[in-house]
Amino acid sequence: RPILTGPGEAQLTALGHDRVEGGVGAPGTYRLAVRWTPTWRVEAGDVCVREAPDGMTELVARAAGRFALGVSWLPRAPGCPDPPG
Repeated sequence: RPILTGPGEAQLTALGHDRVEGGVGAPGTYRLAVRWTPTWRVEAGDVCVREAPDGMTELVARAAGRFALGVSWLPRAPGCPDPPG
């Protein structure tokens, strides 16, 4: 079963305990089958991350492209903005 799934092509190029890198082929919400932690930080890409209902990580891509997530020991990840309306 793929670790990263969503509305477009999705691939991971690096997966470690403190780093995730990959790319998505379309905007939208992707399921990253990695346990959510509030210490995730977006280091590259037009994405944000938030906790999924099942405790995994959701990656919300505003555009297709590459992304990189890292870990920071600052208090809390900002998450994704609430959708309008």
